[in-house]
Amino acid sequence: MRGYRRTRSGGMDAAGGSTLAKARAFYCDALGGRQLPRMRAGDGDSMLKFRVGGELVTTGPGAAEDRITLVVDDAAALAERCWDLGFEVRVREPVDTTTIVVIDPFGLELEVISSDSHRSRAVGAEER
Repeated sequence: MRGYRRTRSGGMDAAGGSTLAKARAFYCDALGGRQLPRMRAGDGDSMLKFRVGGELVTTGPGAAEDRITLVVDDAAALAERCWDLGFEVRVREPVDTTTIVVIDPFGLELEVISSDSHRSRAVGAEER
């Protein structure tokens, strides 16, 4: 994987307070998602679930080994909100596309793609 051109880290300090508060700040405030309730109270499950756009994101300790792709209206604006709140943002700019990755408080990487860019990629793939 090629290196990222710009990185800012601040995720775990970003929102202050508990890890749950940081996760809510990331998924609800920065990404515009909502937290889903756990199935059973006190079930011992340390994983948290959030709905972001049409995607279900499960995160928590150990989630950093996964990577999720989110198609959003404006990837740059979403990345800017994450950046402004102090979360880690990585931007890689090859010639034909821009890849933006935001990192949640548990180290989970979320690749964000603008819906316009996603549509044009899909059309290009269909034409091949």
